[in-house]
Amino acid sequence: MASAQASGSAGVTACPSEDMLLWLEVRTDTDLLAETMDAYAGTGGTLLPLGQFARILDLGIVVAADGRHASGTIDPRTRVTVDLDAGTAQVGATKIALGPGACVRKGDIYLAAETMEKLLPVRLRVAADAQLLQVTPTGTLPLVRNRQVAERRAALSQLAPPETTVMARDPYRAFSIPAVEVNAGQRFGSGEVLQSRWLGVRAAGDLAFAGFRGFVGLDSAGATNIQLTLERTSADNRALGMLGGSRVAVGDVATPDAQLGARSVAGRGIFYSSAPLQAYDFSHPLVLEGDVADGEQIEVYVDGTLRAARAASEGGRYRFDNLSLGIGDHQVRILFYGPQGQVREDVRSFQLGSGLLQPGQTAVRFSVVQPERPLLRMEDGPWPRTGDALRVVALIDRGLSRRVTAHAGLTRFRPWYGQERLAGTAGIKAMLAGAALDGVVGLDSRGGRAASLLAGSRIRGVSVRMLHAEYAGGFVDETRDPMSGGVALRRATEAQVDLAAAFPGGQKMPIAFDIRRIEQQDGTHRVEANARAAAMLGISYVNVMVSRQAWGGGLAGAQHLASIETSTPLAAALQLRTGLAYRITGRPGIESAYVSTQVAMPQGDLQFTVSRQGGMPSRLRLDASYRHRFRRFDLSTAAGYDVRTRSWRAALQVTFAFAQTARQGYGFAPTSVGISGRAAIRTFLDTNGDGHWQPGEKPVGGVQVYTPAGTVTTDAQGRVLAEDLGDTLPAQLRIDASQSSELYLAEMPDAIRLVPRRGRTTPLEIPLRAAGEVEVKLQFATADGAQPLTAVTVELVAERGGTAFPARTDNLGTAMFEGIPPGRYQLRLLPAQASQLHLALQASEAVEVPAQGGFLRVRPLLAHRVDDE
Repeated sequence: MASAQASGSAGVTACPSEDMLLWLEVRTDTDLLAETMDAYAGTGGTLLPLGQFARILDLGIVVAADGRHASGTIDPRTRVTVDLDAGTAQVGATKIALGPGACVRKGDIYLAAETMEKLLPVRLRVAADAQLLQVTPTGTLPLVRNRQVAERRAALSQLAPPETTVMARDPYRAFSIPAVEVNAGQRFGSGEVLQSRWLGVRAAGDLAFAGFRGFVGLDSAGATNIQLTLERTSADNRALGMLGGSRVAVGDVATPDAQLGARSVAGRGIFYSSAPLQAYDFSHPLVLEGDVADGEQIEVYVDGTLRAARAASEGGRYRFDNLSLGIGDHQVRILFYGPQGQVREDVRSFQLGSGLLQPGQTAVRFSVVQPERPLLRMEDGPWPRTGDALRVVALIDRGLSRRVTAHAGLTRFRPWYGQERLAGTAGIKAMLAGAALDGVVGLDSRGGRAASLLAGSRIRGVSVRMLHAEYAGGFVDETRDPMSGGVALRRATEAQVDLAAAFPGGQKMPIAFDIRRIEQQDGTHRVEANARAAAMLGISYVNVMVSRQAWGGGLAGAQHLASIETSTPLAAALQLRTGLAYRITGRPGIESAYVSTQVAMPQGDLQFTVSRQGGMPSRLRLDASYRHRFRRFDLSTAAGYDVRTRSWRAALQVTFAFAQTARQGYGFAPTSVGISGRAAIRTFLDTNGDGHWQPGEKPVGGVQVYTPAGTVTTDAQGRVLAEDLGDTLPAQLRIDASQSSELYLAEMPDAIRLVPRRGRTTPLEIPLRAAGEVEVKLQFATADGAQPLTAVTVELVAERGGTAFPARTDNLGTAMFEGIPPGRYQLRLLPAQASQLHLALQASEAVEVPAQGGFLRVRPLLAHRVDDE
């Protein structure tokens, strides 16, 4: 046999026996090239197969049919030939002796690793005990070159496989039974002022082909707050059909921030926007708003540092409208602390850009609002600061080129305690030398003038945002100084720096600095500076802030404050929170301090709090509260004692909600249904391929769905209810069926995108398709009989559509195809590799993957050399 032949002069010997066979893993420092490759332990060292190793490296070196000759190229200028009979090889113009141990087995030429290094541009290290062949390229290999090209093009998003996202449509209806949340309570106390009753009702659903939300709050004095809003949102800018729009609302709404002049103010009116729902501009403050449960405390963390905190406002809504952030990605965590220690969070990701639009793209925002007035006013509010004056804001942006966007605005507003005015602005946004710029000029109808320049950039992970504005003629700019009450400004300067400092061990500490200086027209000025940092210390998360506030003019002075807050999980169900605010200058002392212990129980939440408020005199309070979750409602109790005044107070509250459930229809539901949207998910095998569930189609359990609020898993009936998906902003749901009840499933979309609506339970069908797993064995005819053909790419090509599924043969010549959709396919060799290696299949082979999927083993395929025909 050919494998037994030898050439004494050339040192060619018989190959070692099968007892000396090695299987080696082939890898570079960074990549796994092959899980297994044949090798033999010979007297002259480890023998490696030339043909198989060349195919692994994507080199066009082919072993001839006699098994004793090989030829091919390493690159267009370097040709390689091997003549086993002569015991020599030639690389370009260099002749090389094959050395001892060269032999033929199974149609391939085996050479010592040292000889292989002379033929190919590699350095090899064989670790037989670890079954490893370490490859170090010494030249540019086609395998490496192809991967580098693929990586570069993927970085340019030219060849990167796009994420497949399916948009779930949930059209608005004329009417849907709303989700309703009700809370009612009684407050008792040692004084008459502490005794009262209250009732709050929140409802949300579809009405008049729009999303409806409403809130009614009553207390012992009668109706105190009523808010109603109709809203339509559209991720594809069709909120008003042919008229476009990404968001349209009427009722209790808020105006957008102008570039100069009028700030965002809530009230009754209308709102329209054609800007994308998730388009955020670093030149506009970030506005966070939403529904909040009764009695919740709210904290806002930006990239890990505490930026804002406040108690829930009346009307069941919260709003933070002055968060200025720099260019880049920001993670915002909104934590809600309930009065009984319950904690929920809303995590949002914001990508703030330069605000540039595509050439020819236009974005319009328009709003008319009567400030600080609810849609239905049952009694006069305590602060009629703007009278009955309407606030009108009209903003338009237009993309001129990829790097320049023009914008303009027209506003009519009345500042607090000021006179009504009409203001116009115009400006240019641009990218210059990696920095985003926004220059704006403004005039108002009372002779005011203004100009501002905003610059932002992100350099090596450090975000920088700087602004300077000059004013004259009594221009009022609420966006720079919202608490000024309409006082005319002279100039304003802001600077903000955000970074994450790296420490040993891989920990990163988010640090934020900001400073603001406001100078009014009368010469008085105010300076605010803050430094914030956050870090994990042991098991505690610690937030620290140091601030300085200074003012000059008629009353000059300054004060320095420091605060620290910690959150420590003492056990799985036990949380300790502490806080301290300390006045450093003036009259040093504690502004406030608290220690709070929260205990999560299987059926409830318990909280104990000790707090102290500074001042003359200081006050020490003791509070305890408990919420018990019954099957159909929550019952909350609270009690407190003021040590200084020796007064006590207690409260009892019941909360329940009605909404659409996953199976039982309309009924009792979790108390968050009126705050956030939900999805009723069904996963099933889509037998007929229409994308909708039909009676008789098999449910698929065990499918994991990753939602913004966490992971949910479908039950044996293929159903699960995903809670707390948010409201109005698109939510991404990622699907993982790897742990499902079905072994063989076809590829599915990477994500499902939907726009949740508060009070709405969106029915979401996720059709799954059965798939096949196909095993193919590829062989090659040699003098030693049919041998496995390794490191060759085989394709399954769909007869309908021509979609190709590739797989590479292992050291046994076996290729595995996974996730193949039902249908008829043809097997073929990868055309480019087949041409390079002069290979062809002896006969074509068809594969039929049945509708129910499953495992298929195809009969062995025989390949032959085209040169042999």
